[in-house]
Amino acid sequence: MAKDKKSFLIYCDIIKTIDHLTNEEKGILFQHLLEYVNDMNPVLEDRLLLTAWKPIQLQLKRDLVKYEETRAKNSANARKRWDNNNATAYDRTNRNANHADNDTDTDNDTDIGKVKKKDIEERKSEFYQTLTPYLETYSKVMVREFYEYWSEHGDNDKKMRFEKEKSFSISRRLGTWHKNESKFGNKDSSTLEINTFKG
Repeated sequence: MAKDKKSFLIYCDIIKTIDHLTNEEKGILFQHLLEYVNDMNPVLEDRLLLTAWKPIQLQLKRDLVKYEETRAKNSANARKRWDNNNATAYDRTNRNANHADNDTDTDNDTDIGKVKKKDIEERKSEFYQTLTPYLETYSKVMVREFYEYWSEHGDNDKKMRFEKEKSFSISRRLGTWHKNESKFGNKDSSTLEINTFKG
């Protein structure tokens, strides 16, 4: 039996396999079954009981294989759900990057095929780069304020504000930012002298 498995199936048609046995032989067979499923390694010497036992044993082994396969699938699915439900936007981005990066170069990656961990300044620069296409749609001042807000982090933080979010779509967040700016008014942008958008 598998470790920590507390039960097993006995099929109804087993009666056809043992109906020719005496009650005493059925008792011996049942005792053998219990010892077998509890990993006590019993040995049957009676040839008549052995012929009744073999089909039962084979069915138990088939059931055990199915049980192990189902258990492995359920465990993998639970792990996947847990990872997805508890991952931040940053974690999901890194996971996707890890799957996409199949290079085998010998740069300073800690593991071949995995993206090396980037420091926060490198990631800020990358975040900045993802915002530059939106300068065609939104004002430089608004995009700059958006960048400064979402790239904020404490001195000891390992993640920026946007990386701590479970989901983060730049286009949607910028759209909401723009809508809120229109609704609630802008800070006095005349005091902000931003000629270029720099990270």
